[in-house]
Amino acid sequence: MTGHSYSVQPSSLRAFAQELQTQLDGIATPMNTLATQSSAQPRFGGFTEALMLGQSQQSAIREMHDLLGQVKQAIGFAENVTTSIATAYQNADQDAAASYTAVGAAASAPGATSGPGAAATPGSGTTTPPGSATAAQGG
Repeated sequence: MTGHSYSVQPSSLRAFAQELQTQLDGIATPMNTLATQSSAQPRFGGFTEALMLGQSQQSAIREMHDLLGQVKQAIGFAENVTTSIATAYQNADQDAAASYTAVGAAASAPGATSGPGAAATPGSGTTTPPGSATAAQGG
């Protein structure tokens, strides 16, 4: 996108990933409760309708447990992706800073010449997407 830039703060991504991990931890309690309930057959009585109600309840408990398992997988995936993206941006920032340092060292070496844009300063912890050809200036 020409003319558009954005800023990414790896620390914000890591904070979001931590919140997702907190959500994962929070799902464990209801999943354990449902697992406990599914192992105990309810006793509503000895007549047909009570047995059918018990079967329906067990079916609902299993379905809820399965759905929470799917939610847990989705949140876990989002947490892993968020952490990976934060790491990629952080690595890109570190690589850019290292290259700026190398350019600065080469420019200050005896007999070195420097032209326009030969030395630059690293950004403020923000970067463009890894693999991008240009760096957005953060503020």
